Amino acid sequence: MVENYKELYQLVQAVAKSLHETDNVALEFQIAKNGSCMLEHKVNKNRMVFMMAKLGDEQKVGYAFFEPNEKQPDWIDDISAAQFDETYLINLLKADVL
Repeated sequence: MVENYKELYQLVQAVAKSLHETDNVALEFQIAKNGSCMLEHKVNKNRMVFMMAKLGDEQKVGYAFFEPNEKQPDWIDDISAAQFDETYLINLLKADVL
C-alpha cells in the first residue's frame, strides 16, 4: 500500500533492488519533473511509468507500459493504492517489463 509519492518511490526502488538481487535483472529508476517515476530494463529497454492519482475519495496508482523507443504507451491501467504492494509490483514487472 502506498499513500504518497515518497512511498511510491521507495516501493519501486525496493522492488528494482530485489529483482536485481534475486533474478539479476538490471532496472534503472528515474523520477520525472511531473513527479511520476519510471523503471527501465537496461537490456530490453522496456519501461513502466508510475504515478499517483485521486479519483473521488480513492487514491490510485496509475501505470503505463512503453516498448523501447516509443513515446506513447502500449497500454495504461490503474489500481487502488491500497492494493499496490511489493507482490503486485513484482508480478506486474515480471509479466510485462522483464
